[in-house]
Amino acid sequence: MCTYPACPFNRQGFQSKHDRDLHLTYHSQPWKCFSSPCPFSARGFDSREKRDKHWREKHQIPEPLGLECSQLDEDQLQPLIFETVKMGNVEQLQQLLLHPLAQESFLAISDAKVLAAKLGSLPMVELLNLRHSLLSSEFFEAAVQSGDVSLFRWLLDQSKNILQRQNYSIFATAVLKADCQTIYDMWETRFLAGEADPGEKEIYTSNRSKAVQLMPEWEMRSVVLLEPCFNAVKQNPQYETRLIQTWDKLAKLGYLKSAPLGYALTRLAYSSCSVLLAEALLRLGADVNFPRREKSDFRGMTALHIAARKDSAAAAEFMRFLLQKGADPNHPWADRNASMERGALGISKWLGLTWEELVKISNKKKSGRLDGADRCLGVGEE
Repeated sequence: MCTYPACPFNRQGFQSKHDRDLHLTYHSQPWKCFSSPCPFSARGFDSREKRDKHWREKHQIPEPLGLECSQLDEDQLQPLIFETVKMGNVEQLQQLLLHPLAQESFLAISDAKVLAAKLGSLPMVELLNLRHSLLSSEFFEAAVQSGDVSLFRWLLDQSKNILQRQNYSIFATAVLKADCQTIYDMWETRFLAGEADPGEKEIYTSNRSKAVQLMPEWEMRSVVLLEPCFNAVKQNPQYETRLIQTWDKLAKLGYLKSAPLGYALTRLAYSSCSVLLAEALLRLGADVNFPRREKSDFRGMTALHIAARKDSAAAAEFMRFLLQKGADPNHPWADRNASMERGALGISKWLGLTWEELVKISNKKKSGRLDGADRCLGVGEE
């Protein structure tokens, strides 16, 4: 008898053990072929990858458009495409995409492709991509969040779309929030192996009257040192730790230099003000006073000054951390220093210390001269 209780053969049995074992393969191989006449629509496969490979090799060949589909107008065709994707009917989708109007419905095809990505259906994505090959930021995010490894592997191979600078940043940001560790590992492997120019590039001009920011993206890997990625992992220690581990691997390869790391610290101040990420950047070689480095004509606000312009608990903790790590509170910018900004003026409501008290105690902490009274004010050990 069949060992599956809901199966009719659980009661009536088989003529032989061979027949029973053959029948059980239909239960243990849940990934069925989309084409109903195909024997594998009943027998199935033991993995989605095998099913999708079978579909591409045996069935992804357009047949003549049926009379019923050919009579559809645009108002009927577009919603039918969406419903077909929702139902996962690859065979019907293939038929609908043969319709002449499908060639012109770029927006509808793009939206349907995002839906197919959310469902993790590589066969439907491939069919839709034949009609419209551009990939949107919504598609990147949907494909990553689907958790489907075969779809993500296909996406990694779409280098024409991904390696455009804007798309690369969107793609990396989506991957940093991936719940599937396998997907993150696949991206990281490709990311670390990509072409690179590890040379340090100048970030600011030396013009004393006006600091002009130059392109920080000296190569594609710099996306993990910019605001979109910092915001993607914001307030999630698991994601932040994963990003730091990727930085460590970049550092071992020799791709993290002092100026880009210092620049990243200033971008962190503009975005999440994460102390965990700041600590990692300093450990890897960021200058806490970038771009106002010693014996440097570079001009611009330091991370401390940037954070001082924000009035929040996260910014207050970020400023305390930077001061304890040696940030100079006296670097001016446009005739202002950090103590004049609203975050510094209102810091007592977050830390219970005025700016002057925080600077004084931080200096004592750096020199190891903290006393009991200082600890009572809330500084203490890290």
